[in-house]
Amino acid sequence: MTIFVSVISHDHYQDITQLLKPHTFHNGDDIVVVMKDNQHCPKLRTYCRKHSIDCLTNSEPKGFGENNNDIYLYCRLKHNMKDDDLFVVLNPDVIVEKDVFLQLNQIMKEKQVRLAAPNLFRDEQMKILEGSIRRYPMPWDFVSSFILNSQRTTIKRHHITEPSTVDWASGAFLAFRACLYKELAGFDPRYYLYCEDIDICWRARVCFNEPTYYIPHIKAIHRGHRHSHSVVSSYIRWHITSAMKFSSRFVAWRLFGLSPKPPKSHTELP
Repeated sequence: MTIFVSVISHDHYQDITQLLKPHTFHNGDDIVVVMKDNQHCPKLRTYCRKHSIDCLTNSEPKGFGENNNDIYLYCRLKHNMKDDDLFVVLNPDVIVEKDVFLQLNQIMKEKQVRLAAPNLFRDEQMKILEGSIRRYPMPWDFVSSFILNSQRTTIKRHHITEPSTVDWASGAFLAFRACLYKELAGFDPRYYLYCEDIDICWRARVCFNEPTYYIPHIKAIHRGHRHSHSVVSSYIRWHITSAMKFSSRFVAWRLFGLSPKPPKSHTELP
C-alpha cells in the first residue's frame, strides 16, 4: 500500500524547500510525492530533479482542484496507483514528519475510513489550533466571515480526543483512499481556489455516505498565508465566487433535496 502526496506550487518554492521539505519523506517506495509547478519556477524543478521527485508543469495556471485532479490521474497512469492506496492532498506551507503519513494510513485502514484529516496547528509549539475542522457554512456564514472575521463554523475541538466525524476539513491536509477520490470524480475545478474542500467532503457524505474523519492525535503544522482574509487581496474575488457557488448548491440540497452532481470535466478518473 503506497501513500501518494500531491503538492501544488503557486510560486511556493521557499515554503516547499524551507517548511514542507518533501525530500525528507519522499522515498519513491511507500511514500511518493508528486509536485505541480503552476508558475514555471526553474528553481523548483531543479529541486525536484535533485531529489527524484516528479514535477509536472502547466502551460497556463490552473486552480487547486484541477491541479490535484491532474496529479491523481498522473499517479494512476505513471505510478499505477491502486484503489487501496492513499492519496493525500497537501499544502506547500505544511510542516509534517514522515511518520504522520504512515500513522494516518494505518489508522484509516484499521477503522476502514476513506476520508480523513489530521489535527492542524498554526505554530511550531502546537499550541494554536488551525481552524481546519468546521461545520457546513450557510450563505450568511460566508458574509460574517468576510465582514466580521467570524469563526462561527469552526468546531471547538480541544475536547475531542478520539477520531470523530466532522462536516468538512481543510484541503491543506486531506487524505483519501484512491477509490473514493475516483468515485467522487475528484475536486470540482469550477471553484478554482476556494471551497473545493468543503464541496468534496460534502459530496462524499451526501453521495457515498462517507463522512470526513478528524483524527486528533495525528498532528501537523500549517503556516498558511490566508490571502483571502484581506479585502485588498486579489484572492478575494476567487473566494467570493467560490462561496456563492457552494452556497447555491448547498441550499438547493437543504431546501429541495437536490443531490450534488459530480464535476463535469473529470467524470471518468481511472
